[in-house]
Amino acid sequence: TQPASLSQCVGTNASFVVAATGGGLSYQWRKNGVAMSNGGNISGVTTATLTITNATAVNTGTYEVVISNACATTLTSTPATLNVGALFSITTEPANTSQCVGGTAVYTVATNAGGSANFQWRANGTNMVDGGKVSGATTPTLTITSVSATDVLNYDVVLSNSCAATVTSQSATLALNTTPTVTADPS
Repeated sequence: TQPASLSQCVGTNASFVVAATGGGLSYQWRKNGVAMSNGGNISGVTTATLTITNATAVNTGTYEVVISNACATTLTSTPATLNVGALFSITTEPANTSQCVGGTAVYTVATNAGGSANFQWRANGTNMVDGGKVSGATTPTLTITSVSATDVLNYDVVLSNSCAATVTSQSATLALNTTPTVTADPS
């Protein structure tokens, strides 16, 4: 059995486990290709289970184990990654938009959090919900249909994850294009 990749919150424990058959097996865990030694928050570097207690961002990396036996046969496991802290940031901020009355406003945000982020769009600081003209209130893309003067607000999105980390986007505005009007008739 190969070790599995993990994503952990800061302060939690992480364990990599390998299973191998054969007699007289010895193990040596490596991080980023360098042999590890026990100490600090690391234990089990010469066993089938590597344990990292109270993980921090320093523990983020690629882990593998070299297994050998008395016949000098060696085998290296498949690498497994450890991501600690689930820190993330916004990579694309929502942009201001200008729409005609009755048009559709779309706001999009992108993050480097992968699938671990939760989204909550807000209008002037108030959480939005899907329904009526609003869809995507808890997704990366917010859509407001049939825009009107009541929708001329500031929109932002709060991203969060399972580690209780949050980040808020910059605010994006919605402006209405003015309808042309005749201010003076030809004489």
